[in-house]
Amino acid sequence: MEAWLEDVEAALALGERLTGGGAGSLVGLRLGALLAGVTAARRDVHSLVAWAPILSGKRFVREVRAMHRVAALEADQNDGFLQAAGFRISDETARTLGKLTFAGTPPRILKEALVIDRSDQPIARLPATDTLGVPVTLEQQSDFIDMMAEPHFTRVPFDTLDVIPRWLAGVSPPASTVLDAGVLEEIGMARQALVASPEGKPLTEEFVSIPSGDGSSIFGVLCQPGAPSESVVLMANAGSVHHMGPNRLYVELARALGAIGVSSFRFDMRNLGDARTGVTDEENHPYPSTAVEDVGLAVRWLTRERGLSSCSVAGLCSGAHAAFHAGLELDDPPISNVIAFNPLTFQFEEGMSLETPVSQVTSREANYYRDALRSPASWLRLFRGETSIPYLVR
Repeated sequence: MEAWLEDVEAALALGERLTGGGAGSLVGLRLGALLAGVTAARRDVHSLVAWAPILSGKRFVREVRAMHRVAALEADQNDGFLQAAGFRISDETARTLGKLTFAGTPPRILKEALVIDRSDQPIARLPATDTLGVPVTLEQQSDFIDMMAEPHFTRVPFDTLDVIPRWLAGVSPPASTVLDAGVLEEIGMARQALVASPEGKPLTEEFVSIPSGDGSSIFGVLCQPGAPSESVVLMANAGSVHHMGPNRLYVELARALGAIGVSSFRFDMRNLGDARTGVTDEENHPYPSTAVEDVGLAVRWLTRERGLSSCSVAGLCSGAHAAFHAGLELDDPPISNVIAFNPLTFQFEEGMSLETPVSQVTSREANYYRDALRSPASWLRLFRGETSIPYLVR
């Protein structure tokens, strides 16, 4: 938790140095809003935007623990981690997080605060800002629920994304149009970053934007080992998850590949992640019509611009679908290998449901109850009356 808070402060301090504009502002969603509030209690911030803020870390940890139990992962079977919706929170982080509250220490907000909450619930208030007399603007928006759906069903909350910059522009001083070149040079901001593999081997990660020709582009991170490499593995979006992959899977995989001398390119296809928007009605679609074309863009750039001659395409779920069809359809340059993890289908047709098939849900629940029969903790919950017998019968 301390590392997270230090990261927030470091990013804020960097922005202030680049612009020379005094204290910067923080914007946070859910847990990010709580971290923003705690950071504002540790140093001056110009303004604060809290979007559907978590006001109590303790309550949030209870929610995560409940999701963890629904997913049938018992606390004594997970090596010191809670898992919820694909994210892991260590027990140590959960304990620290449980002690945080938005109003634990009065925030040092110099100007104003904006609280945006969902329209189907009473709006959250920030009591600390009220006691300090800092003006607090309260907004309610209806697009939060659609944003927080399953990743492949989410909708971009354009209404709220219009409110935030307009509000910040109204409370902030005029921005400088020129960044401090001296600071840029001093901190070495570039398109490349030095990282290390899990074994400590040096790797280079480069941020790449490849134009498509229609005004849009794909975006990715090229990870390369220290020694020259001719082989590269491309990783296509898994569902609507961005280029880091579910639970940072692609990041970990890319650095493990780098440790054995293989380059990798984890990337966002058009309308996903950090890629630029192409066909607007495909925003956030896990099976974009441009998938094979986007893989081709990446393969051509890697072979022609970087001289990587052996290209393999990998992907999870819909990324497996993209890899499979790229292997079928792309001839120039050719693809060496296709690695398909857990494809939901090998032939997606427009109009097909993105819901998990009923057969898979039924199988998952059957496996859970089979394991629960062997768990003393499950029987104990049953005898305590903490389990719904009518639900079990159904």
